[in-house]
Amino acid sequence: MVNTAVDQDAGDEVQEVPLPMVTGSILAKVLEFCTYHHENGPMPDIQKPLQNDNISEAVPEWDANYVNTLEQPVLLELILAANYMDVEPLLDLTCAKFASFMVGKSKEELNALFEIDYDSLFTPEEEQRVREENRWCENV
Repeated sequence: MVNTAVDQDAGDEVQEVPLPMVTGSILAKVLEFCTYHHENGPMPDIQKPLQNDNISEAVPEWDANYVNTLEQPVLLELILAANYMDVEPLLDLTCAKFASFMVGKSKEELNALFEIDYDSLFTPEEEQRVREENRWCENV
């Protein structure tokens, strides 16, 4: 996104890049991640699916420390910013961290974790239809 927003023919001229979907504090976190990986090499691919809820076992130490210190609302904002700015390694890392919240959790635990009033979402018939339509993903 940033590459396409910058005029490549502008030379050394300072250019503003509009990022209306990204706050200053979230941009600072994106820059922290990008700076680290620019100076220390790219982040390795994350093995999917995650084997357990410990992200530290799936990514290098720096990356695990980076995402493990984030509160859930900040993590969600970083996911959106990484997607909007097309920073794929950060998007992979933050989505993996978010996915780690769900590994091994029951429906009831997920409802509590994400504050979902599941019973008001579907009637029993609708729930059964959704389960049948998505049976393929139960073994993924």
